[in-house]
Amino acid sequence: MPHARASSTPPGAGAASRGGKWQAADIGVEPVSIPGLDRNGCIFMVAINNTHVKDFILLYYGLLPDGRIAGVDITGNAAAATVLRLCGQQADANWWAQVVACLSEDAAGVAPVINRVPNAFAELVKAGLDVKPPTLTRSEGATTVEFFARPLELQRPLHIKATLPDQGDLTVIVKRLRPQ
Repeated sequence: MPHARASSTPPGAGAASRGGKWQAADIGVEPVSIPGLDRNGCIFMVAINNTHVKDFILLYYGLLPDGRIAGVDITGNAAAATVLRLCGQQADANWWAQVVACLSEDAAGVAPVINRVPNAFAELVKAGLDVKPPTLTRSEGATTVEFFARPLELQRPLHIKATLPDQGDLTVIVKRLRPQ
């Protein structure tokens, strides 16, 4: 019974309220509006606090084919690793970048600069940065995605490199970039 939960509270709402600032009843849950993100049985959702605009925080999570919730039942970089392993077969670099940005602890709160977004690179190139679309390298024993991102809090852009070995933990390296 994939994606089944016995509660009337939407999946993720309880996790967002655990920090003590949000009440589960104040949390709205909706699908992530990124075309092509749902794949191979993984469905991506976002929880939003509907009453506290000043505390505007998004909780991204993925409903997995086996019923677990990446970002709630599985947290940290393990959430992204689980989704990448279960649902990332034959996925492109843009998809991997989105999953790392949404679910990994080390890259949380960034918006990947992907090549599906018109003029996504123009602002960063204008600032003198040598940015490129996400790249995905599959080698024997590991898969690596590299991408540029903009933090949601409008700080300096980032270069993110995430490596998922066939066995083991996801490693995410985040570097802040300085315009030239």
